[in-house]
Amino acid sequence: MRQLMLCAPIIAPMMASCSPVATINVVVRSNTHIEFNVAANDGSPACIDYLTVRGVDSAFLWELRRVRNGIGCINRIVFPTVPDGFEAASNQRSLTNGNYEVDVSASIYGGIARFHVP
Repeated sequence: MRQLMLCAPIIAPMMASCSPVATINVVVRSNTHIEFNVAANDGSPACIDYLTVRGVDSAFLWELRRVRNGIGCINRIVFPTVPDGFEAASNQRSLTNGNYEVDVSASIYGGIARFHVP
């Protein structure tokens, strides 16, 4: 399980804080089935608005963004499936062996987690 981090200003002049506010669980079942589950610290769903997968230190390989509201809260996405109400910026269908990062924006949460595809 990976911890998402969000940098948010504190209501005080010239101060800011980075606090863990949600978790992202990445489950790699194969190079064509990778699950991304996002939740708030209290276990409630964190609705995904944007998700990007990239190789560590490289450009994005797979990018999703919510394009339609009213589809309900989606807090689980399985690569390479594009959920209803989202659009993909690439047609990536599999990932090769290596290290990757997932960047997630979900409701008021956001962060990056690393994972490995064997």
